[in-house]
Amino acid sequence: MSKCCAIAPLFALLALLPPAATAAEVEESYQFASAWEDSYDSEVFLLQSITLDPERELVSPANKYLSADAEATTLSFRAESGFSSPRACSAESDIGISNLTLEASSNSGLFFAGGEISLSSVTLLIGAETAADTPLFVGESGVSLSKVTIDLTACGADAFTSGLSFTLFETGGEAFSDDVLNDISLIGADGATTHAALSLADGGQSLILTLTPEPGSATLCLLALAALSLRRRRPKD
Repeated sequence: MSKCCAIAPLFALLALLPPAATAAEVEESYQFASAWEDSYDSEVFLLQSITLDPERELVSPANKYLSADAEATTLSFRAESGFSSPRACSAESDIGISNLTLEASSNSGLFFAGGEISLSSVTLLIGAETAADTPLFVGESGVSLSKVTIDLTACGADAFTSGLSFTLFETGGEAFSDDVLNDISLIGADGATTHAALSLADGGQSLILTLTPEPGSATLCLLALAALSLRRRRPKD
């Protein structure tokens, strides 16, 4: 048998194999959606800041690793009120996010991983439009955090007055330990961080951010309640 005859079956076998996973470079929102749902694009690189306004949940059948080509690159989630899914992006397996800023201006959660979700060197922007009734990040097998910053600069005074709570991370795997709180930094304008606190809930399965009322606002509320109480107790003429 000649060498050509021996090699031919090998090439035929290689042609049947699926293509190797590739990396996608993204500059527009439609490119992001396509890359996220493509099972062969395991790595997604943002070449510039983009705004994602999906009409449906973007689902990946494979692992996804999301990062940016340069510092201060922002992926903004601005789903409109008609977006009914509880999350914007999900993957059947793992999700890794690094060196990126995420702006949570959406009425939904951001990422759901059927496996583990990990964040490293990530800044999360919390504002008035951030969903307060659904977890932002969920990892069914676990959540790993390293050098995560929560930026409250976009939060208005009303957000702190109302005492909102946000479920930032939720794990279906090993519970969070108190040490994880040391891996998260809070920043904000006008002393915002003094009116915000991180804590664990649900037996350590959830990591919560709570905006506490400002002292001045709390005092006004107490005075208003006291005045109302006195008014009700005032005897009739």
